[in-house]
Amino acid sequence: IPNVQGKRVLDLGSSSGLFSLEMARMGAREVLGIDRNESIKHHSTRVPPSQDVIAQANFVKKSFELLYDTVYPIRYIPHDIGYLDSLNLGKFDFILAANVIYHELEKMPELLRQLGKMTDHVVLQTCLAHGGSLGKWASVSRHVDILLEVGFTHIEIDAPEGYALPVIIAHK
Repeated sequence: IPNVQGKRVLDLGSSSGLFSLEMARMGAREVLGIDRNESIKHHSTRVPPSQDVIAQANFVKKSFELLYDTVYPIRYIPHDIGYLDSLNLGKFDFILAANVIYHELEKMPELLRQLGKMTDHVVLQTCLAHGGSLGKWASVSRHVDILLEVGFTHIEIDAPEGYALPVIIAHK
């Protein structure tokens, strides 16, 4: 994660909010986490479990705020990331998307194009353990090709040998 001190950050696919929380603790001035609630389904699975991930993230945030007697500048929004543009969120200094972008399947290029309009710096994580069509979209080369196509010019890949969760860092 880059230096987020004083930055506006988007945590796309925030899950239980641990990355959002850590970025707030690192000094981000605003962290916006987006994930699903029980009415939003993954595009890559037919029958996902009904789960309110945003409620979990808010619970974790509140627990840490009580533990450390502070208030973190984090807000969570339940939303289908396939329709991110409908939120009109503005610009971010940094966007983190861990293990989520490729779940959009054929909508992945459009989502990365949207992210490219929202920031000059993204950090993505993918999972090479997937097979089938999800595995095709989760490939590092697919991510890199699309990132270059949508205007990112500097790409670094952190993928130690045998590690199935490579990180892709892209800048303009």
